[in-house]
Order: sequence, then structure tokens, then C-alpha cells
Amino acid sequence: SSEPAPAPSQPPRPPASTGDVRGYDVLGGQVVLAVRPDGAELVSATPNQGYTVQTWQNEGWLRVEFTRGEHGSTVFASWYEHPTTVERIER
Repeated sequence: SSEPAPAPSQPPRPPASTGDVRGYDVLGGQVVLAVRPDGAELVSATPNQGYTVQTWQNEGWLRVEFTRGEHGSTVFASWYEHPTTVERIER
């Protein structure tokens, strides 16, 4: 027998912007993340002229990569089994 779920006694989860919103500048562009101790959400990813942007997200990490030819910049947020860290990687 499936009973209807009781009405939530607390408001629904607030939007991503309630994290600590931080900007990360790299050669390829700018990434804005809402960072919490237990995760990060992408707010925006703005490539600089000539760069393209791709994003990947999985359980425990988020990666934003700007590329132009063989050059690129990555912002990598990770929180799998540890508090959230954010790295900038240039290649």
C-alpha cells in the first residue's frame, strides 16, 4: 500500500545561488560556481574570444574546460569523500 507522502515541513531546497558564489578566471575564460562544503554547481561559464567551452558533471566532481586548438584551461571542482576543492589547470 503506497500512502501519499506527508507535506514537507521545511521549504524546498533553495537554488544554487545559495552556495558561496565564486568566480575563477583562467586563460580561456571565466567560470562562476556556487560552492558548498559538499559540492559545487555551475552558475556560468563564459569563454574568452576564440575559445569553446564544455562542461562535465558527475557524482563528486564538476569540470569546465575551455579550448582553443591544442591549448586549454580547465576549472575542476571535486568533493568526492572530502570538502570541495577547486583547481585551475592550464595546458
